[in-house]
Amino acid sequence: MFFQQALTPKALLRTLPHISECFLLIQSHFQEKNYQVAVYKYENEYFILRDELLLETINRLSFRPRGDEAEILAAIEEALDANHYLMTEEKCLLLDLRTIDKMGEQAQTKINYFEFVDL
Repeated sequence: MFFQQALTPKALLRTLPHISECFLLIQSHFQEKNYQVAVYKYENEYFILRDELLLETINRLSFRPRGDEAEILAAIEEALDANHYLMTEEKCLLLDLRTIDKMGEQAQTKINYFEFVDL
């Protein structure tokens, strides 16, 4: 089962290092640039996912606070199988979050955070 919540960059900075599996979609709109990144975290590995089908699935699921994780994990697996990802390090993601947090009101930010839990 997954649980979805909207987090601020500051809250995500505190949460992310303590979670073993999650997916997040960060969207920020700056004055001159838009920033969007989809990240899947599994244990200590971070994958930046670049897959339109995955983004469509996330947008459809973003209206549900919780649900069956099979749908979202299947979309993540398809993106990984198709090599639509880049590996990154936790410190790079945390740097981006700190930068967005420092931008404050200059950046309109929306973070969809999906945490996967075993029940």
